[in-house]
Amino acid sequence: MDPVKVNQAEEEQAEAYDTSDPSQVNKARKKAARTRADRLEFIKAAMSVEQGRAWFYDILNRCHILRQPFVAGDPHSTSFRCGEMNIGAMILDDIQTAAPDDYIKMVRENKTVKNG
Repeated sequence: MDPVKVNQAEEEQAEAYDTSDPSQVNKARKKAARTRADRLEFIKAAMSVEQGRAWFYDILNRCHILRQPFVAGDPHSTSFRCGEMNIGAMILDDIQTAAPDDYIKMVRENKTVKNG
């Protein structure tokens, strides 16, 4: 058996629930809230160290978060870059929610690297 396919099947089965059952909906909401809290806790921890801030800065840079996604004459590349920007925007939102002071520190550190 392919472990990747088994894992995907287990995830799909675990995520499915009856939306007409209030108890299942409530359970799914609680799980989503725990997952989000765990993600924000991880980001806060990573942003608390210089290496984590550098890594996130690199990811945001690769996602073209502060650049225009438009590629003249190439709608496929433009669409691809819009997808990258969407991921970057989600990560940026999580960073600004979990560690706003460290976000500012990250920007300052990387301005110093560029200019210094």
